[in-house]
Amino acid sequence: MLHYWQHLQHRTDIGAADIELFMDNAFKIQEHDLADFRIWLINQPKLKQALLAAAPLNFEEFCKIVHLHSYLALEKHTPIQAIIDKNPPYTYFTHEFLRAFPQAKFIALVRDYRDNIASRLKHGLDGNAWQAAHRWRICNTILKSALEQHPKRVLLVKYEDLTANFEPQMRRICAFLEIPFDEQMLHPQAHFSAYFPKLLAFLNLPEGSAHLEEMHGNIGKTVSSNYSKGWQTKLTAQQIQIAEAACGNLGQTFGYETTTNNLPKSLSFTLNNWLNALQMKVFLIYLVKSYFYLPMWLRLLKLKWSGASNIKNFDDTPQ
Repeated sequence: MLHYWQHLQHRTDIGAADIELFMDNAFKIQEHDLADFRIWLINQPKLKQALLAAAPLNFEEFCKIVHLHSYLALEKHTPIQAIIDKNPPYTYFTHEFLRAFPQAKFIALVRDYRDNIASRLKHGLDGNAWQAAHRWRICNTILKSALEQHPKRVLLVKYEDLTANFEPQMRRICAFLEIPFDEQMLHPQAHFSAYFPKLLAFLNLPEGSAHLEEMHGNIGKTVSSNYSKGWQTKLTAQQIQIAEAACGNLGQTFGYETTTNNLPKSLSFTLNNWLNALQMKVFLIYLVKSYFYLPMWLRLLKLKWSGASNIKNFDDTPQ
């Protein structure tokens, strides 16, 4: 959605030429965090045929058809009542997506910033605690703004509440989305254990599947609150100070109380806080967001220069 949002969001006449452009380029994008169709397991010829048959389209209709051609959608044998696309980098575009998808609802999933920082450091997603802390602060400042401006379209769900009271929170989410609650929602393990090996086999990563299993393997486990407050043993005293200096005030608005009463007031600590806040804001808000505001032809030129080729087609024909 991010790559084609600016180019197509106002269009109501998405037709054959646009669909050809999409099919020729979208399956070359492998940016992992932001856009990568490999994990969608899409039969590309079938998707193209469906898009052409439904044209002309608006952007919402276009995105819906693409989503409904993922393996996870096609393998279902019951009517699909909601499409949920969880992608953390979408957070930076929350307000843009609120405008682009007027019928959509948004679930703002918030986690204790200290646990989030500990997780990101464990998986090497940020260089240090300062960067991870200011990333959390920037993302959740955006979510807080969306919650305040669109209370009927954005639902706040705290990770700790979801894991400690799974069924009541799932019922609350279903009520918000106006879809019926289903007991199977409480037991996603069987579904995940059938899908995940298929995904790993299709990807056939030369470096193996260990990283994916480490990052996403817990999805196949029973929902547990064991991962809450892990920061108390996983972060150093200095990292906790950094986390609470950068995120403490905002965290308190979500109910996360600070533990450090006297934060360092040294020049180096204050300067580090300010410089990392500026660095992350420039990177996340100005560089990442600006990339998706560039004209489509510039981003396509980047693809051409990189010599990217289409990811292999996923053949969903029963074996």
